[in-house]
Amino acid sequence: MFSLYCRDVGLECDYKTYGEAKNELFSKIKDHFKSNHKDDPKVPTDEELKKKIENLSVELEQNEYQLDIRLDNYKNDRLDSSRDTRLTGSKPF
Repeated sequence: MFSLYCRDVGLECDYKTYGEAKNELFSKIKDHFKSNHKDDPKVPTDEELKKKIENLSVELEQNEYQLDIRLDNYKNDRLDSSRDTRLTGSKPF
């Protein structure tokens, strides 16, 4: 799932949209621009918007990968510490 704030593309707006695919995200944000920012000169061109969405999607995928690794490490650490009762003298969780 991808998400994009209007302010991510340079507009002063807190609108956020989601899409399962990049093209869905592009369509939703373009619809928002048409209904809410039609006279704003800061609205990006289609090419600028596509580049921004492409860059955001790469960042999201990298962040999700890093979060998955951190979560796996956390789970492994918790599992290891719950097995080793010698350190605490108490029973595992």
